[in-house]
Amino acid sequence: SYFLEMSPRSTVALVGIAISTSTMEVSNTEELLKRAIRLEPGISTAYLCLGMQNMKEKNFPLAEQNFKKALALANVPDYKILLAKLYLEMNKPGDALDLLKGEADKAPDNFHFNFLVAQALFKANRMNELGRYSQAALDAQPGNNDVRLLMANFYLSRDDAHKANLILKGLK
Repeated sequence: SYFLEMSPRSTVALVGIAISTSTMEVSNTEELLKRAIRLEPGISTAYLCLGMQNMKEKNFPLAEQNFKKALALANVPDYKILLAKLYLEMNKPGDALDLLKGEADKAPDNFHFNFLVAQALFKANRMNELGRYSQAALDAQPGNNDVRLLMANFYLSRDDAHKANLILKGLK
């Protein structure tokens, strides 16, 4: 709040304080982010943070609205990760796939894009495509247990219990 006292119209300070207080039990995160947006309506990070706060509070429609606004203001592919996580939380795997499949195809070494696409494919029961994206995520982060579980499910869907067991061996 020291920075806010020095410059009460600093959107950077408002967003920074909102982020730093978001984990506190009593927080004015949402108020600070809305204030930053009033001061600078084009600040995409404030909408992104507001969407994260809405998601934390399980206000999924408002979170979706704020994530979409952030994306409209700044077409940052990484912003799509949060919106895709929201879609998966809302049990909308098709929306997550529409949002991220192209990004995963363009960035086969990006763990988050490939992992979220693999999760969406699994939720949509599209097991034929699951292997490609879960393997890409596993290549990016070989020790990730969640990806290993997805890969094991892929092999089980192919009736290959031996490969599934190999993947699961040593699971932490």
